[in-house]
Amino acid sequence: MKPERKREKQEWARQTIVKAARELAAQGGAQALTVRQVAERAGIAPSVFYYYFENSGQLTDAVCRQAGEEAAAVAKDAIKPERNFVENFLEVWRTLLRLAWERPGEYRMLSSLTREGAAGPGLELLTRQIELEIAAGTIQSREAQPLAEDIWTAAQALICRLTLREKSLEVAEKRLNEFLSLLLRGMRAEGRRYENIGD
Repeated sequence: MKPERKREKQEWARQTIVKAARELAAQGGAQALTVRQVAERAGIAPSVFYYYFENSGQLTDAVCRQAGEEAAAVAKDAIKPERNFVENFLEVWRTLLRLAWERPGEYRMLSSLTREGAAGPGLELLTRQIELEIAAGTIQSREAQPLAEDIWTAAQALICRLTLREKSLEVAEKRLNEFLSLLLRGMRAEGRRYENIGD
């Protein structure tokens, strides 16, 4: 077998394992990612798993990296240049809530990484948006990064809690909107008003 073909086959097998792990993690989170369960879902022997991953922690990292990239892309797609900061801010978090609603276990895995400082592209996107608002004088803060980290952590925790507690996405979206409206009111610069948050 040619080396290029062999690499393609290995990458395909690795992605098959990651896909199986993401399917399990979608509802069951990290606890569902045992070597035996992942191997069974992927249709391989457990010994084959170890050819591609040293341990389940390495697989969890691959799952989180892929899921995080997907979440960041979904969040980025929710931002539209024709909308203002508040509309984009609200839409990004509603979009992430819908993603979490579909894949609660996987989302909780990502959220736990966020608290360890591994939020990645989504946090960078939020930080850039806040920097623009600080420069425009609409947000009362001197530093975008700490504010973005606090918002990110609080909103992620709330989304995880809502996926566990609420029975319907509609109720969860209402609770998230209430929380985000309070956040926006607290961030705005003195004398400034945000439209779309009911103040």
